[in-house]
Amino acid sequence: RLVSQRVSPSVVHISCNSAPALSTSPNTVPGFRFPHADQGSGVIMDDKGYILTNRHVVINAEKIQVRLADSRRFDAWLVGEDALTDLAVLKIEADNMTAATWGDSDELSVGSMVWAVGSPFGLVNSITFGILSGKHRASRIGKHHQDFLQTDAAINPGNSGGPLVDIEGRVIGINTAIVGEAYQGVSFAVPSRVAKRVYNEIRENGEVPR
Repeated sequence: RLVSQRVSPSVVHISCNSAPALSTSPNTVPGFRFPHADQGSGVIMDDKGYILTNRHVVINAEKIQVRLADSRRFDAWLVGEDALTDLAVLKIEADNMTAATWGDSDELSVGSMVWAVGSPFGLVNSITFGILSGKHRASRIGKHHQDFLQTDAAINPGNSGGPLVDIEGRVIGINTAIVGEAYQGVSFAVPSRVAKRVYNEIRENGEVPR
């Protein structure tokens, strides 16, 4: 309950008027799915209105709308995106926002409890929990730029871009992918070690120079 109270005000629902087909994802891997439709999730990382989400949620959208936890709605624009990590940063003009706090994915041990917050199937601000099942999964699902965390927390279409948090409600990952067509107990998140660096680079440069 305390985890939910801490992180839920920072989680947003993202609606887009269009979305790419699954085959257009730059990270498509046989047997794995990057779940999205015309909606997804995001997390406010700065009270100035900067929101972190997945690239595949917003990249082909002509219009992006963000719904805050208090039900306010705002049009958002894309600050920048990074295909290699499937992350993107949005910006909205709003006040009285609650920013989430970064955690350190490197300090988290396998077996630690984690919570996923987002909008599965449009069910806004839903929270699920599980354990950290594994780390450094780039060899199976991601690339060395991503180096996924693996968890058994339920991730479904609409969860993409939402935060994976630790027992203190701190963001230790961005939920991104699942195995198969629906949740089967194996989900993946971009670790905060990667996500924080990409977020800061996009805010400063609009892209991630490499």
